[in-house]
Amino acid sequence: MRKVIKANIIDIEGEREKIKEDGSICLFCACGILHEMIQYFLFMENGGVSMSNIQFYGFEDKTRLSFYNHLYTIVLHMAHKECISFCEICSFPYNILIFVTAGGNRGESFISMKDEHFHAEMKAGHYYFIPSEHAAEYHIHPDVEYFTFHVGLEIFQGVDAYNRSSRCCEGTVGKETISQLEEIWHDSNEGRQAFRLRYFLMKFFIEHWPEHTQMPREIPDWLERLLGDLQNRCSAATSVEELAEGLHMNVDVFSRAFKKYLHVTPKKFITNILLQKVNSLLSDPSITLRMAAQQLKFSSEFYLSRFVRKHTGLSPSVYRKQISCIPNRGACRTILHVSPGNEIKS
Repeated sequence: MRKVIKANIIDIEGEREKIKEDGSICLFCACGILHEMIQYFLFMENGGVSMSNIQFYGFEDKTRLSFYNHLYTIVLHMAHKECISFCEICSFPYNILIFVTAGGNRGESFISMKDEHFHAEMKAGHYYFIPSEHAAEYHIHPDVEYFTFHVGLEIFQGVDAYNRSSRCCEGTVGKETISQLEEIWHDSNEGRQAFRLRYFLMKFFIEHWPEHTQMPREIPDWLERLLGDLQNRCSAATSVEELAEGLHMNVDVFSRAFKKYLHVTPKKFITNILLQKVNSLLSDPSITLRMAAQQLKFSSEFYLSRFVRKHTGLSPSVYRKQISCIPNRGACRTILHVSPGNEIKS
């Protein structure tokens, strides 16, 4: 026996819509109301201009690019102008961008990576870009003066557009580029200086865009909440199993979903966030290694040291000298007023 649903008739701005007794709207009526709502919002979006008065003779919509509003953030961790003596084989959790302004004529300073058959002598008027996670051999002598930036172009916080699959590169820069960088460096207005430097760095990234980078998918709400939460509570005690359990998910299912959306494993993501936190703490000379280990929940200083050495190739003391805002003995450094870990968003 077919059940008959009684309906009430109501009037909405001159439109008669059929509403079910339970309060739900039939599909046909819903489409009509949705159409009216769209027309209203388009009307308001266009400053009160009725869309019915506009005739389109050509129209292309790229509004979907608004999805990327919160992506591709420039994160500046360190900005130095320096001439130092530094000879180490190491890697950094951030991209290294160097602009040499003077010196290097003797050919003693170079950056080399055997695995990539990359060897570049440091010369005035040249730039050098070392993507994150690349172990490079640095031989830098004090006769070379250069700007160096530890900088990330993050697809999502903790996920850089450049990684092990990105290629190192070098090239020449004109005098105008160096002059522009010098002018930015001496800008007395700190806010304007930060924005000008952001523009300068973003222009470089656009010209050297990592074509291999996969566009991120629109992430689900549970993952977006998790990413925000991890920025605050990520520590050496954080595990993939713990994250999966908190979401009531199987570990394998969670790991596959995480990589599907972010193109990085959850374990690697945790390591990246933890390295950023280590970098931020070690850049503060008032924080001892023991304090940093306790704050990040390492069981001891030894395990923190092992973590730093494993992922950078340097001991914490040597690594600290490279990221500290306190000049090393014999080094000539000028520091841009941006603390390690601060974000400059594009």
